[in-house]
Amino acid sequence: MRPFIKEQKDTVLRDLKCIKAVNYIYKCCFYTFATVWAYKVMLNSHYFPTLLGGNCKSFPEAFKGYPYIDRSSYPELKTYYLFTFGYHFSTVLTLIYTPKRREFFEMGLHHMMVVYLYFGGYFINVLEPASVFIMMHDIADIPLSFTKIFADSNYKHISIISFMFTMIVWFWTRNFVMPIVIYETMFYLPNLWHPSVVPLFSFFMSCLCALHFYW
Repeated sequence: MRPFIKEQKDTVLRDLKCIKAVNYIYKCCFYTFATVWAYKVMLNSHYFPTLLGGNCKSFPEAFKGYPYIDRSSYPELKTYYLFTFGYHFSTVLTLIYTPKRREFFEMGLHHMMVVYLYFGGYFINVLEPASVFIMMHDIADIPLSFTKIFADSNYKHISIISFMFTMIVWFWTRNFVMPIVIYETMFYLPNLWHPSVVPLFSFFMSCLCALHFYW
């Protein structure tokens, strides 16, 4: 990667930018793999929203059969869920042990919401809706990571094109589809085993959505 980095005079800065680029190459590969896997698992399921290419016209269908949900037609869901959980939980640890940056509070709040989504979805057995949120969250990180790979390189024009694509994907998944899904969950889903479940889920996902609008 070193020959592709724009900075060549300051070797220390060049190496730091090189490490950053390699890190985003890894992220780009991970998010691509996770998104393809998510589509493979969920595309033909009863709960994947039509706005993302699925068959579900009403998102509360994701809670169908709760608390005894039949997952025999998509047995890989739990594996996908726990696999991606491991990665996202590691980002929390990384945030804690790396030098604090200006956006530390925002990123900390963001990661807390994501970990809540994973823990809450797993422990109250609503993997289906939680997985949809996870996929919507991850898909925009593919072009975003790709943009950051070339941000400090001699090929900044690639970053500009990729950034425009990032904005399109980000807007569609995080700023358009996600609020619709939260709204449907909040107003069209009856209370589950405890009256606090749906309001808490809706509130924390709304906080996550607000952060996406803020960024």
